[in-house]
Amino acid sequence: MRIIRILNNSVVLVIDEKGNEKMVLGKGIGFQSKVDDSVDQTKIEKVFILESKTQKHNLEKVLQHTPEQYLNLTRKIVEFSEMELGVKFSDSIYIGLMDHITYALERISQSGSIKNAFLWEVKKFYSKEFRTAIKVLDIIEEEECVRFNEDEASFIAMHFVNGQQDGANIKSMMSETAVIQDILNIIKFHYKIEIDETSVNYNRFIVHIRYLLQRVPQMHHKENLESELLDQLCRKYPETYLCVQKISKYLVKSMSVQINDEEYLYLMLHIKRLSTRQDKKTNNDNCPI
Repeated sequence: MRIIRILNNSVVLVIDEKGNEKMVLGKGIGFQSKVDDSVDQTKIEKVFILESKTQKHNLEKVLQHTPEQYLNLTRKIVEFSEMELGVKFSDSIYIGLMDHITYALERISQSGSIKNAFLWEVKKFYSKEFRTAIKVLDIIEEEECVRFNEDEASFIAMHFVNGQQDGANIKSMMSETAVIQDILNIIKFHYKIEIDETSVNYNRFIVHIRYLLQRVPQMHHKENLESELLDQLCRKYPETYLCVQKISKYLVKSMSVQINDEEYLYLMLHIKRLSTRQDKKTNNDNCPI
């Protein structure tokens, strides 16, 4: 790879043997280097593949204005969190996370921390990412001698969720949490129960809903082998069917989408387990699944 631009001591823009532009991160990789020099392979810590001009512009802008110590801190956080969560983030996470960490560290030294209005939702719906973010606070404290609170952990967790969705907008992610909460409220009001948010069934349901919302744009309406089973379930558990009907109507109204028979079936199974085992006294359908 040949250097075509030096952004700072830790970041250079390069072109590879196939003519593709890439951004390379590494401690001292740009120090005493010149344009047209070959990159020192031993100093490469991260290679960003620039998929679009917009990504190139945003990443270049962030990297140019991010202190070197924060670049290294962000890289350490990303690598730790990928191992902790067992995922591979998209490169776009660096754009938002580096910018956020730089701003947060500068802000806390001047005006203190800020509240995250979605703290409760992040802790509830993205518990794995939040727990990882809490551990990340230890890394930041070790590197910068600054201790952030849970609000800051929830902001970082949002970037982790965003990084697993190929750079999907965080605003879209928070809309998703609002939809999940509305669906839970439909179930609570329908069955007149409180839901145990520590239960396995609850966690399975939340995971299912999150994936449902991601699948919705590609969902196809078709008759399938599950239709017969769905008909049987609807007759056997009418209250559960009514509950799913309410959720379906809500999704049509809020997202302009119609769930198919297969999704009706899965929702009925999840909701039946969730509602039956939350409150033994509530027995609208007379029989658990």
